[in-house]
Amino acid sequence: MLPAPRHRRCVPPEEFLTPPDYLLTQREFDTPDPEGLPGLVEELADGAAVHNIHYRYDVTPEGGMRNRERRPFIHCAHCEAARHWRGFVIELTNGAMALVGEDCGEKQFGLDFRRVATDFHAALGLQSDLRRVMEIRAMLPACESELDALRRCGAMPAFDAYMAALRRFGRLAAALQRIAEQQDGVLACTSYRRDREAEARRAEVLPAARHYLEKIAGAQTDFMRRQRLEEYQNWLDSQPPIEHKTVEQIGRMKGGGIFVMAPGAMVKSMGVAREVLGAGIELFQCSHSDDWHNKKRLRRGLGTLRQGVDLVHRAVAMLAELDRFTGAENLALVAAWSQREIECPQPRIGRAVKVNGRILIDEDEDEAVALPANWVVPATPCLDALRTVLGE
Repeated sequence: MLPAPRHRRCVPPEEFLTPPDYLLTQREFDTPDPEGLPGLVEELADGAAVHNIHYRYDVTPEGGMRNRERRPFIHCAHCEAARHWRGFVIELTNGAMALVGEDCGEKQFGLDFRRVATDFHAALGLQSDLRRVMEIRAMLPACESELDALRRCGAMPAFDAYMAALRRFGRLAAALQRIAEQQDGVLACTSYRRDREAEARRAEVLPAARHYLEKIAGAQTDFMRRQRLEEYQNWLDSQPPIEHKTVEQIGRMKGGGIFVMAPGAMVKSMGVAREVLGAGIELFQCSHSDDWHNKKRLRRGLGTLRQGVDLVHRAVAMLAELDRFTGAENLALVAAWSQREIECPQPRIGRAVKVNGRILIDEDEDEAVALPANWVVPATPCLDALRTVLGE
């Protein structure tokens, strides 16, 4: 488990909510049947003043005005007629209740209604925030256990060890990294074929070629003819070559994302993730509900948690990339590409590789690399669920 905070006590769930916040989390802000509430008045007396808002309502039928016969409008105390589907249930200063349309409250009561509406929506937003914090707090113990299991599973050091071994295969790792970054993982070999017939046809129309050909035609002995033919060929070879480029696609490599992480960085990145996530967890577990009335504090806490969870998510995604890269079919594809690449005029690798299942072997068998027998990509359902709750 993550280390317990040194200076602050973890607040158990039953102590998290203050009494006012407990009542707030239990409050209903919406009513499906505003007309069924007791004590409603249909008209507002002269001088009536608004005290607060109890509920909001929205009984708009699906399809809106096209289906208005399915749901009659609701009576509005301001309009003194049934004209709205959306509005508020308000309490007057004399204790009476009334229904007003969503825009009619401010028309009737002016700034007083704007004030109580602001208070109503602030309470609604705070309830949403507190419920979100409670949901996150409930998820954190399982996330801590999952993070601790990640540390103990050995997948992180196995990743670093594999990448370190792969970089001992000469220029192979660097070549595969460029292919992943620049060619979208497509393993392809480029070769060039020199077209000497085209070069000869091009040379025939040049004045220098005619000069050489005239000298060849005027040769008086076989020796002179061979000598001048050799001079002509040397001149042809000195001309810019005409080459035809051929790109042979071997296939698309999987798991190329592993090459974006520096050697030895996986264990370090998980250490950073644990520190960041630990700070966020402490912030949530060692607080009471009234600590989260401050929006800035809430944003900071959510941001810290989100950053830590994202770091873990990226690390686990990299482990999944390595699992795809080390698949037997993928390694066989890499080996086939290396055998073909080494035959190219300007190979990007120093030597080819071969495979045995999920074991990658140097051509000279000086090096071999494979994942441990107990390798498995760890599942993180709790951290994934927390990531979803935290959102972007």
